[in-house]
Amino acid sequence: GVSGGSWSGPGTTAGGSFFDPAAISFQGLSTSIELTYTVTANGCTNSSTSPITVLASPVANAGNDTSVCGLTMRLHGSTSSGTGTWSASNGATFDQPTAPAATVQVPGPGTYALQWTATNGQCSNEDEVVLMFDVPGELTGLDAGPDQELDIAHEAKLQGTANGSTEIHWTVIGGSGTIAAPSELTTTADALATGANFIMLSARGGVCPFATDTMKVTIRDRNREFDWKLPDE
Repeated sequence: GVSGGSWSGPGTTAGGSFFDPAAISFQGLSTSIELTYTVTANGCTNSSTSPITVLASPVANAGNDTSVCGLTMRLHGSTSSGTGTWSASNGATFDQPTAPAATVQVPGPGTYALQWTATNGQCSNEDEVVLMFDVPGELTGLDAGPDQELDIAHEAKLQGTANGSTEIHWTVIGGSGTIAAPSELTTTADALATGANFIMLSARGGVCPFATDTMKVTIRDRNREFDWKLPDE
């Protein structure tokens, strides 16, 4: 129609120049608002009314960043309105891309960024979650070292192997003793008891379960192996 008129209705500003849906209290996910345009020309006034559908802008939540042992994980997406879709550009696949609790599978261990896009009509919002996938096979060659037999000395050097590990820990599980640096592959065990002492090396990659290997350190007291006698007079 003729330009220069004014708009009226819910959400219109004074003077009828702008429409602000944030000024309206909506019920539900979408609301149809009727706005009226009125123009006056040469002393004559005419109006026309038309609906505008206002959609709620969705808020996407892809869940918390986390680590998992394995190559699959159940996701935890959500949206405040509308529907959502999972996507990735790094080889990850989804069993149900439009399901908030879809299961993702990745081609190998590593860090993957996944996108969760919420859509409500013409409105959309996106959130990203970063997941670290670990596999037990990343840890290879776990070895606490060979058993040791020592005479009198109550200190032993420990030299373990744990290829691919991100966390290791030495523990005395039999006998007694103190590990100088429990989280180092090369360290010492002090104050070992006479006899057999069992020391366990635990290691894991990422958040996968710990694997273990145990070695034995035997402290022999030579004084007990001889029958000391005074020489004959």
